[in-house]
Amino acid sequence: MSQSWAGAGGKQPYTSAFALPIGGCSVLLCIAIELLYRPYIYREHLQDFGIADSGVSFFSTIAAYFVLSLYEKTSRHLLAALYVTIGACLYELLQLLTGLGVFSVSDLIACMLGGFAVAAYICIERRYRRCITP
Repeated sequence: MSQSWAGAGGKQPYTSAFALPIGGCSVLLCIAIELLYRPYIYREHLQDFGIADSGVSFFSTIAAYFVLSLYEKTSRHLLAALYVTIGACLYELLQLLTGLGVFSVSDLIACMLGGFAVAAYICIERRYRRCITP
């Protein structure tokens, strides 16, 4: 029985073998930055170049893509990464418009950098998929 993947550009949908480890680590980093790192930086008045403020935005974009990719197999990974990045940026912009939360341009940039990191991973993984698939 063969299936046609014509709607997916002729490519079979798949989930990266590293989606769970990368997504899980990104979620844990978000929690660690929010609960441990940020309070420590603020309490000690240390300069960390905005990591305490924008680290969660960076890693949450990465976590969102990889956690969602566990549940939805697709062959259009770059498009999915773009949608996740746009969603994260819209969330940041909603903070500006609604006044809920704290809007920061550095958070917006961190969301975009997180999306870029995901896109870079997808391109590298696509190129070397035969070597790293278990």
